[in-house]
Amino acid sequence: MIPYLVLSSVLIALVGVVAIGRRTNGGQAFNLEQFRSQAPLAGVLPADHRPRREYHDLVAAYINADVYRAV
Repeated sequence: MIPYLVLSSVLIALVGVVAIGRRTNGGQAFNLEQFRSQAPLAGVLPADHRPRREYHDLVAAYINADVYRAV
């Protein structure tokens, strides 16, 4: 009897989570933006991300060069 109660409570909770998710996401279960091939690598980037990214790459390379030179 207890396994049936646990299973039914888990199913009820799952249905509740799906219902709340659909209500907050405008009726869609998933956002199609998250399934782009570049999504895991890039995320959501602003339009002018390239100069800032290049600057951070140069800073990271400079810091790493100093660390390896000191060792």
